[in-house]
Amino acid sequence: MNRVLFAFVLLFCACRSQARSSSGSVSDSLAAPRPAEPEQSPVFRGGDGFAVRDSGKWECGGNGGTFGALYRGSAFVDSIEVETGFQVTPRGVIFSPVHAEGQNAPERAICPEDPVLWDGRARQRLDQVLPFFDPHFPVRTLVDSALFYWGFVRYRAYAVRYDFATRRADTTFLVEDTSLFETDNQFQFLPPVLSDSTLIYEISMGSKFVLDRHLTLRPSHTQ
Repeated sequence: MNRVLFAFVLLFCACRSQARSSSGSVSDSLAAPRPAEPEQSPVFRGGDGFAVRDSGKWECGGNGGTFGALYRGSAFVDSIEVETGFQVTPRGVIFSPVHAEGQNAPERAICPEDPVLWDGRARQRLDQVLPFFDPHFPVRTLVDSALFYWGFVRYRAYAVRYDFATRRADTTFLVEDTSLFETDNQFQFLPPVLSDSTLIYEISMGSKFVLDRHLTLRPSHTQ
């Protein structure tokens, strides 16, 4: 295994809070705040030389999975979670770093951290870029310049599409259910799936929501 996978920074495990904001009620149609304009960032093109090499296992807080070494060309970037992978956007590459916790190697926990957007120079937490994104449920799907993910306001779940080209977020309300958040499973909400002209947002407990690419919810869905 590549030695670089063990060059972990000793950081605390991202114990992601399940708490939701106590702000007032919101309508089903959300007005997403426009993120602040960043300084001039390099443009990342499709693929842009990124690749994951080697792999190992991580286990932390009741979750577990695989990590790998992310490279850009021959340059090592970081160790990342393989399950959520990396997405190359016009503003940078998205990934969830994986680092070790604790000083004693036999006892240390290897944990994914909150996803970040790296522009080649600096990193920004993804929940500071994407409206309504919750790093506790980090799954996302990139289609062209748009990122599809689950958005949350308190116990309400939304389908969200964020366009990196226009920096605009569109949302559609899906479900409100407090029991869905009583879990440590980061894959409780599955990655959105694009199939032909439809999007499928599915919950691991069985609920499925079918939308078109404009995020219009189709009347028939399984619960």
